[in-house]
Amino acid sequence: RLSFMTFKHLGESDELGCQEPPVILTTSSRCDIDGMVTPGESVIVEVSDSLAAHVDVTEINTFLSGETLTVVFHFRDVPESLTFDRIGVPENVFEYGFEYSWEVSVDVDGDEETGVEGFEYILSSIYVPSRGSSGRDRSAAFTTDELQTNTWVMRSAGEAFSGFAFHEWASIGVSAEEDTITLSAEIPGITEESQLAFGVYDYLGGAEEIGCLAPYGLFRPVPLQGSSDESAAKPGYSVTGDVSHELVGHIDIRDVTTALDGETLTVTFLLRDVPETLTFDRTGVPAHALEYNWEVSVDVDNDLETGSSGYDYMLSAGYFVPRFFQGSNTVAQITQPGFIKAGLWALDREGYRVLAEADIEVEVSADDNTITLSGKISGITAESPLKFRAYDFFAGSVEMSSHDPSLPGFVSSPCQFDDTAIRPGQNVVDAISDTLPAYVDIIEVSSSLTDDNTLIVVFHLRDVPETLEFFRPNIPEDALEYKWEVSIDVDDDPETGLLGAEYSLAASHFTLSSTNGVHLPIREAVQANTWQLDPKGGGVYLSSVSMQVSPEEDTITLIGDIPGITSQSRLIFEAYDFLNGSEQVACQISVDSR
Repeated sequence: RLSFMTFKHLGESDELGCQEPPVILTTSSRCDIDGMVTPGESVIVEVSDSLAAHVDVTEINTFLSGETLTVVFHFRDVPESLTFDRIGVPENVFEYGFEYSWEVSVDVDGDEETGVEGFEYILSSIYVPSRGSSGRDRSAAFTTDELQTNTWVMRSAGEAFSGFAFHEWASIGVSAEEDTITLSAEIPGITEESQLAFGVYDYLGGAEEIGCLAPYGLFRPVPLQGSSDESAAKPGYSVTGDVSHELVGHIDIRDVTTALDGETLTVTFLLRDVPETLTFDRTGVPAHALEYNWEVSVDVDNDLETGSSGYDYMLSAGYFVPRFFQGSNTVAQITQPGFIKAGLWALDREGYRVLAEADIEVEVSADDNTITLSGKISGITAESPLKFRAYDFFAGSVEMSSHDPSLPGFVSSPCQFDDTAIRPGQNVVDAISDTLPAYVDIIEVSSSLTDDNTLIVVFHLRDVPETLEFFRPNIPEDALEYKWEVSIDVDDDPETGLLGAEYSLAASHFTLSSTNGVHLPIREAVQANTWQLDPKGGGVYLSSVSMQVSPEEDTITLIGDIPGITSQSRLIFEAYDFLNGSEQVACQISVDSR
């Protein structure tokens, strides 16, 4: 059954048939639509005198077939070619944002309480300069090959792995003749009553938003996170570590040599094996997490009262997982642009990392099994203590900070699936840390399991304060700020769940809004929930759980029902602070069983 319509903007329309014509809305700014746009509607937008022609939206048409949404952006002009990697656009995947983007935010159920600010999905096509490409002013045909077009699922802080996660690939069409860009994708749960908002963006040419978009148009820089300890080597010394065959070769430090030329420090890590390629964005590594890192911390003045635990600078080569590439398992050479990035970071008393001005050089030799960092450190002398660290998200870390050749590297690696695993009903004592905040430093964990599969977990911490500061400066608005969590491998099988764990019982706090910091009792600020985990790093909210916080006893207790848990299930405990590091208790020997 068909009906027909002709339409002219500012003119009249004619229709043949008995259906109502599509709704035509008119807008001139980002939030002045009278109600959201629903699939099937069109939007007329006023022409701008200030925006670039390929950003200036004149009309948007939307169509819905089943759960397939198609959106047609009409522009003042869509050129045959665009200039990519322009001078003035920062490089680095997602660290500073897009160069170009066209996006649609989708509220499938019209409920502001679901998703993030009501939106469950984003359909977008973007271009982000890769490392080493900035400033090339590369002119290329405006084709789909230059753009990454996807749908993304959005989860609120009340869901596991809140924020922004890849959903599936989408399609795009570009027509310079019709001055249109068309996006199309399948959106689960979308209906004719769903609500849409639209945005286009050019880093140098401006942006236009029609409707109030979801809060993920631009990405924020993520500060480095690290840990430290007390002893140190000095420039010009070599540090030797024992060979460990339990560690992966690229973090197993066999020797570190240093040289100082004026204020230029050169550090060479000799590793058991430096492969030609690494796998980046591995399944199970969360977005924003540090996946690989080789670093040297520098105490320029040999003063424990300055910097972070005495260390004033950190020279590092590392890789953080971008939100969009989480779980892509990309194999690439270590030196390939867009992956390992070198930087110099200044450290303050709060442990914050601030990018310092410096030219950093990195050399990687798979033949010699070495990674070399070199950079100018202001104020460094031959007496400045140094500390070295190699890190892999899954394989743990090695820290070396003494010039005594007999001192082995410090190893902290995940527990293997063997008889050292922690079971429900066991108590485990952990060493006291000199570097972690007291509320993150786990000194003991105890657990018990009731007959009806209720797990009771008690975190004994060095100190639980009456209040903590939440929404601290230097933390992105959508970041996990604090967490106390137990992951549960109910069947003791490393092939099921997320790295073996099928469920998580966690007390967490996400910074959903930006403030100047506020001190609150932990019980009032965090949410305690159980989640079901999947191998791709996703999670499904199950229920809220009971939580008890005792500053008098320095404990945080979580109580929740875990489907399928038994006395032979496996437990992993973690306490986390975005700015000051984390501690995991997974494979220590049980000292008491009940």
